[in-house]
Amino acid sequence: MNTREVPLLASISWVKNAVHLMLRRPFAVFGGAALLSIVSTIPSWFEYLLQFFIDPGNMQQILLLLLGAAFALLVFLPLFGGYFRLMHRVAHDVESPSPLQVFEPYRIRRMAVRLVGYFVLVLIGYGLILAVFRFVGLPQDFLQRPSLQNLQILPLLFTALMMSLVTALMGIGLGEVAVSNQIVRIAFGTAWRGFLRNFKTFFMGALLIPIIATVAMVMWSGLMYVVVWPITKLPTSTTQLAIGLISWLSALPFIAFLFALLYSVWQDVVAAEIKHDEYV
Repeated sequence: MNTREVPLLASISWVKNAVHLMLRRPFAVFGGAALLSIVSTIPSWFEYLLQFFIDPGNMQQILLLLLGAAFALLVFLPLFGGYFRLMHRVAHDVESPSPLQVFEPYRIRRMAVRLVGYFVLVLIGYGLILAVFRFVGLPQDFLQRPSLQNLQILPLLFTALMMSLVTALMGIGLGEVAVSNQIVRIAFGTAWRGFLRNFKTFFMGALLIPIIATVAMVMWSGLMYVVVWPITKLPTSTTQLAIGLISWLSALPFIAFLFALLYSVWQDVVAAEIKHDEYV
């Protein structure tokens, strides 16, 4: 699939398009985000149950983590493709979208296999990049997440670089596998071409989008405080249940926004005009 060059400040359009996409079919978009968040807890329950069958110890703990990671990879990650396809249907009004369509990769084995393969390839590539930086003598504290107390320019720029790369690989590549029916190798190559061709745009987006997201999170947190404060006057058990439910609901817009943003990236960079969603 060919890629195209987009304007330097295209990330602002990606944000606006993502918000518009979220509001286009709220029931499908937020319902899909709710299902995604619920299923995401399964690996944690899986690891919790394994603790009753594995004796504590270093090797046993490593085995537990590996089994949990493998379970998450096989069970949870295909839902990313299903939710991405749901965004595609919302954007193009292919049909009346249903939140249950996030489970579509479980029905189409080839799609699930390609999605898992693509995520594994992305993780390997990301790990190799970090290994190269370490090999050339990256300082020990260089990979640490920048904080407001320690805003060093090099770690900040490195974090922006990695964020821009992940956005390109997850946005473009996920769209190519989930919607364009591309095999893993071709999707990975398309994602890299799109990233290199629009490196400045992705890097600028990695600097601007977190600022926009931070402002939105502050406003949202203020709204949640106004909602939660009266609940604290209720009995303790009711308060805990209500706050837990509100916290879960408040996370859904951020899940939906993230995938809508990735979808906007794919649509803009790949210039896809695909209206079908038949996986071949």
